[in-house]
Amino acid sequence: MRGKFICQHLTNVGDVCGRNSDREEGCKIHWKRRQRALCKQDGCRRLTASKHEFCSLHVDKYHLKEYYHRMKQSALKKSALGDLGSPVKFLT
Repeated sequence: MRGKFICQHLTNVGDVCGRNSDREEGCKIHWKRRQRALCKQDGCRRLTASKHEFCSLHVDKYHLKEYYHRMKQSALKKSALGDLGSPVKFLT
């Protein structure tokens, strides 16, 4: 019995799997795998599953931007709460 669907999963070489399948998601091997997109960097043809959609060669600058903004937000939060963190002295 042939499946209703054809597996559209891209292999590491870039070819389509092409196996028959009963599932729309893919064949018995690929139905749980996450689809990988091409890297968004101009001219790069590598596949990636990164949330930034850049391959491992090009994602470093985005990791650094995230780290920078996390540290900046942490410093801003500490400076805003700096006055509240000190003990309160009441005048009597």
